[in-house]
Amino acid sequence: MNIKTVSLDVWVQLIGMMGLLGGLVFVGMEMQQSQRIALAGQQQERAADERQNYRSFLEAGYDLDHIARAEGDALEDMSPEDLIARRAFNQIYWYTAENDFIQYQNDLMSDEMFEAKKRNLEYLLSQCDLRDIFEFRRTFFSEEFLELVSTIKDPCI
Repeated sequence: MNIKTVSLDVWVQLIGMMGLLGGLVFVGMEMQQSQRIALAGQQQERAADERQNYRSFLEAGYDLDHIARAEGDALEDMSPEDLIARRAFNQIYWYTAENDFIQYQNDLMSDEMFEAKKRNLEYLLSQCDLRDIFEFRRTFFSEEFLELVSTIKDPCI
């Protein structure tokens, strides 16, 4: 039986390489944690914005739920003030939809969350009485965002 002895220099190099590998794994785990914290922070900020939007409508005396869900005959029964509030709500949500898309492009939103946000786009596009807002705003949207919007079946046609 022939046993070779390994020099101390080889052992030191092996331990050094293992230490370096361990350090890289640690840095990778820290980066993942930082990404999760950023995602959670962005979600918290979006939730705070939504609460503030709702609170603003409530303080102004509008039933945002009624305004947002109105369709068909209910639209004809709305007061001029409610219709103005409905248009303002739609404007706000186009800004929100565009912002969500930009956050997703920059990896500040998970795929699962963005899939849910795409359903908001479907909802916005289904408000046929407010289509003029989208048509006006489309000149200010990025091409990438418009490409996403174009993938959604238009219920107003």
